[in-house]
Amino acid sequence: MKKFTVLIPHNKSPHLHDLLTQQCKNICAELSKNTQLEVIWVKFPTDELKTSEMNDPKIIDSTKYNNALEILNEINPDCVMVNSSLDFHNIEFALSSKFKKIPLIVLFFRSYLRLNAHSTFETFRSRVRNAFKNQGIKSISTKTTTTSSTIFFLKQYSYLFRTLRSINYSFPHTILFLLKYTKLGLFSYSPIDKMISGNANLCTTSNWPEKLISAGFDSSSIFVVGDPYYDTMFFNLNKQEAKNTPQNSKIKILFCPSARHEHGLCSKHSEQEMIINSVNEILKFDNFEIAIKIHPSSASWSEYENEILPKLSHKINLYKNEDLAELVNQYDVMLTYGGTGAIHYAAFLKKPIVNLDFQNDSTGENLFTHKDIVVSCYNLKSLKSSIETAYQKTILQKDCDDYIEKYIGRFDGKNSERAALQIIKTIKENKIKKKIFYIDRFTNWTAQIFEGLQEIINKGHDYEIFFVGPQKKNLRTWLSDQNVKDSKRIWHYGHFVRSLFSYIKKEKPLIVHFSFEWRMFGPIFASLKLPLLLFLLKTQTKSKIIVDLRAPLVSKQSGKWEIMNDIIPVKLPKPVIELFMKIFIKMICGFSHKIIVDAPGNKDGLIDFYRIESNKIEVNTLILPPQKKSTNLEKTRISTKFSDKKIILCFGVITSRKSYDIIIKSFSKIHHKIPDHVLVIAGLADDDAKPYEKMLKNLVQKLNLENRVFFVGYVNDDESEDLFDMAEIALYIYRPYPDSSGALFYAIYHGTPCIVSNSETFTEILDYDDALFVEHGDENQLSNSIFELATNSDLREKFKQKMIKVSEKTSKLTTSKKYLEIYKNAIQKSDVN
Repeated sequence: MKKFTVLIPHNKSPHLHDLLTQQCKNICAELSKNTQLEVIWVKFPTDELKTSEMNDPKIIDSTKYNNALEILNEINPDCVMVNSSLDFHNIEFALSSKFKKIPLIVLFFRSYLRLNAHSTFETFRSRVRNAFKNQGIKSISTKTTTTSSTIFFLKQYSYLFRTLRSINYSFPHTILFLLKYTKLGLFSYSPIDKMISGNANLCTTSNWPEKLISAGFDSSSIFVVGDPYYDTMFFNLNKQEAKNTPQNSKIKILFCPSARHEHGLCSKHSEQEMIINSVNEILKFDNFEIAIKIHPSSASWSEYENEILPKLSHKINLYKNEDLAELVNQYDVMLTYGGTGAIHYAAFLKKPIVNLDFQNDSTGENLFTHKDIVVSCYNLKSLKSSIETAYQKTILQKDCDDYIEKYIGRFDGKNSERAALQIIKTIKENKIKKKIFYIDRFTNWTAQIFEGLQEIINKGHDYEIFFVGPQKKNLRTWLSDQNVKDSKRIWHYGHFVRSLFSYIKKEKPLIVHFSFEWRMFGPIFASLKLPLLLFLLKTQTKSKIIVDLRAPLVSKQSGKWEIMNDIIPVKLPKPVIELFMKIFIKMICGFSHKIIVDAPGNKDGLIDFYRIESNKIEVNTLILPPQKKSTNLEKTRISTKFSDKKIILCFGVITSRKSYDIIIKSFSKIHHKIPDHVLVIAGLADDDAKPYEKMLKNLVQKLNLENRVFFVGYVNDDESEDLFDMAEIALYIYRPYPDSSGALFYAIYHGTPCIVSNSETFTEILDYDDALFVEHGDENQLSNSIFELATNSDLREKFKQKMIKVSEKTSKLTTSKKYLEIYKNAIQKSDVN
């Protein structure tokens, strides 16, 4: 069974018999049937926390935390369940849950009749009365200290203030919110406001949705489930039958007072006087017997025992924690006032009700009326006749059903089940997915990898992945204008540390995946700041750092590992470059949780040359297709310029590693033998490679090849597709280096015959009969191979079919699945830690 954590903030102990407590417990009982449920109660200091509760790990002392967000960060629950009243703790956890994107369940299980049941003046008076009374509100951490309500409210405002600031409310925004909150609290009785809206707003009756929608709630988040509190009663009532008093015996009356002065709705003196007078009026008559049942959590036993019972004319029974349903069943008539929920018990048991409605603060308004169940009593003189009238009533099942439909909603024992099912559904729909950031430039191959990852991750995984790339300004600087879905443009050319660190720290992704090349962040020297960024992320965030090292690292020459000559464009002594590279790579690997390379040779180089631990390195060969050509009927400049030419193509970023100088020299030796062919070099040179590009153009002029060799510069996606559609041959003459080539896959998926250098870069992907292989640096072999392939159509057709077969074996999902496997391993280690 899946572990499932529910956090419930409450201002009363979960060990007390309280309406909200029982509602939540009934729901949780249903949730526990299908999950390994853990319920965490957050206790707020409105009364004493017992020693047993202080040692209970399932009850959290809110005062030990600076704000509500700290509690959520520590517990990280699957959902938060709050009451819909705008009490401090409900608002704090509602706002904090939304901030953390934790599913929020709001319980509208109070009566809709209480909304604005009092005038603004009456509400204000009750709030002021509450604020300035001393009722011995005890600190949660001590048994001895008492404090006034005024000090209590000030402390609660302070806690709310700190919570708002912790969820990034600005100071002015916080003050405005507190003013609005205070206004609602002072002048609105039982208000509803959008600030408390949740992912699921559970209601008792069909009267609620309209009221919530008018308050700005999303209609799709409102669900009528009934009141879970009455499920237990439903099953208990089915086990017992209503008892009727024998004729000629006394009429037994159960008096259930409402907790009005406890909630500041009237003065304590006026309510006590009304209770005493009402009971004494009943005690005048020998045919009446009365007992009092007070609220189990709101009312004070000592208050009744010491201040009310002594003033009664006869001794009567006083109940508090007894089962109300059992008591109601033992009596004939319920006497009550002020809209207490106890009245429903009598209706369920078909017991008549007398409601005191003396048109004053003491009794309040009669919220629950029914002509066949409830008799209203407007003064003491009519109390006797009201009780006798009620006693004579015969309550039918249809009367009971009408009452339930109007005030309770549903009474079938399944309210908790409906609530639990909706909570589970809401959590599934709003489950917090683990964020993964894939960080790179907007290049074609990285876009393809990312799309593959999205395709896999969207199939039922608990993750969501975002492409984090550079700002859109001056796209040609980045050598691509590739569009990527779900991309976030964060950093600028050459400047990335502060912007990326701030963004990652704010968003808190679980995985941060850097696809690193030397020119990933702009000029090659900009990449030297990467270790600083990795250090900040590792020490200041909890994100797992994965670095995909697609940059040149080291190559094995004659059995010895050598640093590639063109890694650092500045001419420095070899020992200096070697020392720098070792420090740089070791820092990257040291500040990362996982390193990915695209060839086994690169892993060997990291282990042997850089002394990186083997278990930290994963190999994932870059396999991906180029994107399909867009539906563009217009000819590109490529198709227009070379429509009558046979193209020999060099494609990709211009760098000395690709040996374009050797290609040009080799082509010069045989260009007169293939007059219809031109050599096309497509791609830009980074700033660091500009001198190399200039040297190539000078070489073309020197060899008088201006009309046979063309530099077309930057090409967009459509132009790239045209180039490979038109090309007869593609050349990939790379220096020996354990790295993969994204450009090769353009040729593979277009079926373009290739001549490649005999290096690990290509033997990882191609067999020796899939293309013509040549030794790097052998100009004669290369020129002969170009001539042979250019003049032999059968050989070209053979290699074309070979390439098509290779393309059928490769998929971007191959690379993406390996990445996802690496992510999962990192996430599992994170969960364990």
